[in-house]
Amino acid sequence: MPTQEAAQLRAQAAPLLRAMPEIREALALGLCGSVARGTAGPDSDIDVLVVLPDGHAPAKQEDRWWRAVRRALAPLGREVSVLVYTPRAIRRIGNWYVLRLASDSLLLHDTNGQIDALLRRVRDRALATGFVERDGGGRPYWEYVGDASKPWELELAEP
Repeated sequence: MPTQEAAQLRAQAAPLLRAMPEIREALALGLCGSVARGTAGPDSDIDVLVVLPDGHAPAKQEDRWWRAVRRALAPLGREVSVLVYTPRAIRRIGNWYVLRLASDSLLLHDTNGQIDALLRRVRDRALATGFVERDGGGRPYWEYVGDASKPWELELAEP
């Protein structure tokens, strides 16, 4: 059950993010981190996931999206973090944070449901490969508990 702070931030942030003109450019946009997990407190920032179509260079888009999200969420008076990915970058599962996104994200906009489905596939692949999600006192994390003598591959095949 989300904290009162998290529930309030979700309710306030969702319409502000959905009203962003830039949302039309994104395949998906949503909350992640403590607000999405429901553990946000009075000092929590607001983490936002933006998924752009393949072919975009996320690193080149981060500053632009950070400014747009910061402007949209300015009425809430919170710090903002923005993570920009493409479906291809998510399929590569190139870092532990992608696994966190797969279990933490609360999508507010998802063109055709494809990113929600992709995040479920990432989570399912991690579980099938020998990873487990653990609770670190309100901060979940992923740990590999499979056969350490066997190599593991998380990357998902292109659809």
